[in-house]
Amino acid sequence: MAWLGNLLGGAAESPTVPMETLLRRVEAAHTEEERQTSLAVVSRLAENPAHKKPIAEGYSILVNVLQNGQCDPDTGRLAIAALSGTVSQGGEPAALPGESTELALARRLSSNPIHLSAITACMQSPHSSLRYYAASLLRGLACASADVCTSVQQSVLSAPMGGASIVDLLKDDREVVRNEGILLAQELCGRTSELQKILTFDGALEGLLGIVSAESDSGSVVVEDALRLALGLLRGQPSNQNYLRETRLIQRLPPLVALQTTDLVLLPDDRIRLVSLVLDVLDCLLGPENPSTPANQAALVPTAALANVTKLALGRVNDGALRIKALGVLAGLLQSNRPLCEQFR
Repeated sequence: MAWLGNLLGGAAESPTVPMETLLRRVEAAHTEEERQTSLAVVSRLAENPAHKKPIAEGYSILVNVLQNGQCDPDTGRLAIAALSGTVSQGGEPAALPGESTELALARRLSSNPIHLSAITACMQSPHSSLRYYAASLLRGLACASADVCTSVQQSVLSAPMGGASIVDLLKDDREVVRNEGILLAQELCGRTSELQKILTFDGALEGLLGIVSAESDSGSVVVEDALRLALGLLRGQPSNQNYLRETRLIQRLPPLVALQTTDLVLLPDDRIRLVSLVLDVLDCLLGPENPSTPANQAALVPTAALANVTKLALGRVNDGALRIKALGVLAGLLQSNRPLCEQFR
């Protein structure tokens, strides 16, 4: 994973060179090596408050380097790293009252559709490193403010295969790339049902539940993030819940709340958090106000959902809050569902 290493420390440029001069060298470079040499210094200094303002003023030079994702991957990643460092919080105030340099740059980037689309296009690069850094910058922008997040959402929605590029991140073999994709999707999906639907029908749920099924015993926070994102895609979305049933993905949920023999009394904290999140997903599928509840109940009849949830709710698990949550899911399974009520007897 050399592309995630510290590529910024080997630059030949002196950090005493004015930032404006470095940016001009980036713009006027005749070779990729020359451009990368100057970009490496800019990237290394980008999080320093003393350098944020000149980088923010010359940000268009860095965006132009990206060439809509067609740039050299090392050059692109250095340019994006410089933008990310400048957007990251902790710098001096900008000229506008009440607005930091970081937020001012985030708004400049997001208000220019051409520049924002150049960053979004990098997520479709064949190079994992460039996709990772582009996703990281977009997440940083989305976290800056609600209005910037809306602009990023629109850029992803309008980009060719924009939703698919995020799903590709979720399915990347490189763990750090996949994890960044999950965090980006969490930021973008919370405020738009349109993007939730696009990601679902582009295969996001397959990727997320694949992560959960494969790593449920690892105690990884990534599994919890994947479940939170799956919950966000399903809650209040009948079409996405229908997709969950039609693809039989709903059948992957009951095994995740199954108790092992050693679990009957004492569950470790990471296991409690995972089971609790799966119960949250089941609860959103079985709520009394959910029009898809009968169909979801029917899809769960042939599974071990009733048996597994009953053990959680009525057993001797050490966590009272988990048992209460399981009782709520049990009620959702049984409500007006004769086949499951017969099983329960």
